[in-house]
Amino acid sequence: MADEAIRSAETLDYEGVPVRVMRPEYLIALYLLPGAGTRKRRERAASLLELPGLNRALLDEILSRHGIEKPAVG
Repeated sequence: MADEAIRSAETLDYEGVPVRVMRPEYLIALYLLPGAGTRKRRERAASLLELPGLNRALLDEILSRHGIEKPAVG
């Protein structure tokens, strides 16, 4: 999944320098991978879930495709 996340990264401009940035939907999925689920990672995933521009449909598709349990919302 990490390769997929890197391939789908967006190029943004940072003070005139193009930088590749991984989409938050992929970061959430990576944080929720079984075996990678430390408390700090779950907290980071929870924070990212609050982003106003988060694409929930894309997140659900990524989680489903990779067999990752959807986080509880609330």
